[in-house]
Amino acid sequence: EWLGDFDYQFSFRIGGIEILTHFEYQPHISMSSHSQTRVKVDKVSPQTIKNHGNELFKQRKFKDAINVYTTALNHKEFKHVDDDLSVDMLLLKQSTYLMRGRAHFQIKRTDNAKKDFDKCSELIKSAVGKKPLLIRPPFGATSPRYFKMMRKTKFTSIGWTVRSYDTVEKKPEKLTETVVEKVEKETSPIVLMHDTQEVTVKALPEIIERLKAKGIEIVPLEQSVQINPYE
Repeated sequence: EWLGDFDYQFSFRIGGIEILTHFEYQPHISMSSHSQTRVKVDKVSPQTIKNHGNELFKQRKFKDAINVYTTALNHKEFKHVDDDLSVDMLLLKQSTYLMRGRAHFQIKRTDNAKKDFDKCSELIKSAVGKKPLLIRPPFGATSPRYFKMMRKTKFTSIGWTVRSYDTVEKKPEKLTETVVEKVEKETSPIVLMHDTQEVTVKALPEIIERLKAKGIEIVPLEQSVQINPYE
């Protein structure tokens, strides 16, 4: 809802709590209303808010997703200096910037996308002590615009050759069969899996054992692509 030339209001509901957020310039928003919004936002975890943004992203509601990701990044749990955040919170913050950057990219805000990707890189460095140089394109999709943005960064874009469909498959044994069968058909395959999926965690030990039994060696990505992964 547009309230004026310099004010944008956006609201959404999570767990029965309505969250009202304001973006851009806020010339006529009183401190009391802003404080009330802040209290409501902080009743919901940043992970829950980010998950809501992910749902909007899947629906291709990219502008709405950006607003929700921004709300998550403004959460009180992220207000600490990055060096004072736990590794889990750093990685959550990093992944939220990553998703917001992807959403920016989808609506051709490439400069904003680059800023968010750069922030991701800094947060990963805070968590693990190294700044990454490899990036996976959103949805694995590339375009001239994507590579134009990449040329402005230090990142190398790396895609996958085997999609496991672990975000869809619910049965570990079926996921195992799918991955092993596809890997056998590839030369130097790169497998896409998600550590956030319970089915992946359950299937992975069996996948590894099956591949080893077939004489297939599992190596780090940088060894496969022969590219230095860190700055």
